[in-house]
Amino acid sequence: MKNRLKTLDYNGTGIVFSADGWINATATVQALGKEGLDNFLRSAAYLEYAAVVAQANSVDLTELKTARRGRYGSGTFLHPELAVLFGRWISPAFAYWLDKQVPALIEKARNAPAVAEQARTRKLQRLGRPAEAIAARNEGVSSRRAFTDQLARRGVKQDGFGECTRAVYTPLFGGGTDTIKKNYGLPDGANVRDYMSAVQLVSVSLVEILSTERIEKQRDYGTNACVETCNKVAKEVANLVSSNRRLSS
Repeated sequence: MKNRLKTLDYNGTGIVFSADGWINATATVQALGKEGLDNFLRSAAYLEYAAVVAQANSVDLTELKTARRGRYGSGTFLHPELAVLFGRWISPAFAYWLDKQVPALIEKARNAPAVAEQARTRKLQRLGRPAEAIAARNEGVSSRRAFTDQLARRGVKQDGFGECTRAVYTPLFGGGTDTIKKNYGLPDGANVRDYMSAVQLVSVSLVEILSTERIEKQRDYGTNACVETCNKVAKEVANLVSSNRRLSS
C-alpha cells in the first residue's frame, strides 16, 4: 500500500484511499455512520472472499488489511479487491460507487511512475543534463523509494528521513543538501539530484540499496541506528568509488 492518501467525494462525504486503491475502512464507517466493522471483518462472508483474494494474489490473508497509525489517515485499510465486498456491507449504492472508483485509482497508480519519469526527463533535458545522468536519475527513483519505505518500517519519522539522507550524502559530498547546493550554486528549491553526474547518482543509489539491505539484516530500529548504518555504508562506497576522495564533479 502506498503512503500517499487521496480523499474522494461520495455524496458529500470524504472517503479516504491510498493512492493505489486501498480504502480506509475505519474512517469510512465513521463517516457513513455504519457500526460493526470488527464483526464484518470476522464474518464468514468476508473471510471466505478474502481467502480467495489472498490465494489469487499469492499473499497471506493477514496481508489484505493493514493498520496505519499517525496523526492523519490512521485506521484499518482494506485491499482494493475487498473494497466492493466492503461496500456491499454498507450499501448497494456505495458498492457501485466503489466499483467505479477503485479501478480508476489502481490504473492511475500503475501509470504514475511512467508519467513521472516522462516529466522528470523533460525537466532534466531543459536543464541540459547529459543522457547518462538522466538515465541514472530515473533509475535511482526506485532505490530511493525502497530506501525510504525501509526507513519508515524501521521507525524513522519526519526529520529522521532528512538525517538519514544527510548520512548518505556527507561521505560522498562533504555535507548534506545545503552543502551540495552551496557548492553547486543552486537555488534553495532545487533538487540536488537533478544536478548530480551519473557517477554521483549511481553512488548515491548504491548507498541506498546497500543501506536498505543492511538495515533489514541488522534489524536496526529508530533514526539513530539507521543514520549510523547509512553513514557507514556511504563511507564504504565513497572509498570504493573515489579512493578516499570525496566526489566533487
